[in-house]
Amino acid sequence: MIMSGTSSSSSSSSSSRRRRRRRVYDDDDGSRSSSSIRRRRWMRKRRGGEEEQKHGEIIGNKGVEAARQKKKEKKKKEKKKKEKKKKKKKKKKKKKKNERENKKKNERENKRREAEDEKRRTTEPPPAAAAAGGGGGGGGGGGECGEEEEEELEGEEEEEQEEEQEEEEEEEDEEEEEEEEEEGEEEEEEEEEEEMEWEEQEEEEEWEEQEEEQERSKNTHHTFWVERSFCHVMVEHIVFPFTTYLPLFLRL
Repeated sequence: MIMSGTSSSSSSSSSSRRRRRRRVYDDDDGSRSSSSIRRRRWMRKRRGGEEEQKHGEIIGNKGVEAARQKKKEKKKKEKKKKEKKKKKKKKKKKKKKNERENKKKNERENKRREAEDEKRRTTEPPPAAAAAGGGGGGGGGGGECGEEEEEELEGEEEEEQEEEQEEEEEEEDEEEEEEEEEEGEEEEEEEEEEEMEWEEQEEEEEWEEQEEEQERSKNTHHTFWVERSFCHVMVEHIVFPFTTYLPLFLRL
């Protein structure tokens, strides 16, 4: 007898526990769902970063806002990186150009000095000949040699000038190519910036739409609960008493 009592009490407690486990709640949208489904939904919302009030009213979506901010910061960093790279490239090109110009300048200066030294050597008579005071014929021959050397020097100078012109033309061509490359890079960067701006605008529009939807859902949710509570009050305090107590009163 004692055993049967204990078994009946244990079975009743386990059934009540089972009943407690299977308890159902009114869901946010008015439907009924089990506690486990409700908990899963709540966890999903929590992972998304949504803070919830009573009856599922959304205060703000923190997770989404944080992701949006992170994306903006990433884009800013990328932009800064590109600008830094661009400046570095320009600096490098300028340095190379200056080095090239200095090198050519030094070469021209050296050639000019060498030509002047050569001219001085050919035009000036040797010191031994000047001391001896050589004959007129020798002097005439020396004069002819000097003229030939002058012509050779003039020819060399002309060749040097032509070479310099060619080098200058090559430099100009290189500079033009570099400028074209820079312009192409700038155009690409501008296009990328425009694309980024378009993306940002689209994202902002999407966020605005989402916020509007959230506001709309909040309002609809609020009206639903107001209507529900009003109906509850009407039924509990007006309709129910009127329908139950009026017939009794009339009977009396």
